[in-house]
Amino acid sequence: MEGFKWKVRVTGSSGKEGAVVHVRQHRFESGSAASFDVEHPEVSAVEYALGAVGADVVAMLRAVCRERRIALDAVEATVSGELGSAETYLNVVDAKGSPGLARAEVTVFVSTMAAEPEVREAWAEALRRSPLANTLGGILNLELRVDI
Repeated sequence: MEGFKWKVRVTGSSGKEGAVVHVRQHRFESGSAASFDVEHPEVSAVEYALGAVGADVVAMLRAVCRERRIALDAVEATVSGELGSAETYLNVVDAKGSPGLARAEVTVFVSTMAAEPEVREAWAEALRRSPLANTLGGILNLELRVDI
């Protein structure tokens, strides 16, 4: 499948800070690039990015386990991330540093009756095959853990 290219279209929402992302026959709205308000009514682009990393490793682990016939009862991930400089993002005078994600932590919790070494081997393969974990792991401090 070399040369396959995903395509999305993003449009600005009228009267809002965010954008609408169109993917195939789907669409979702994104709020501002980042928000520090836990009561903010929209999902920010940073939160979508963190959610995408979590979805990537959970889906990849489930796929690898299915291929290896490892039964999983439940899989859940928690993901957190930090900007390099929130002050730069907020345009604080004399702020220094990158407003990009500098660090992300992903912990995947697995409930299964399978032997732990078997699940850990599947986890290692999932990380090896994970598109987003491999992309982000090369540009930010990405910690990936599994808890069985």
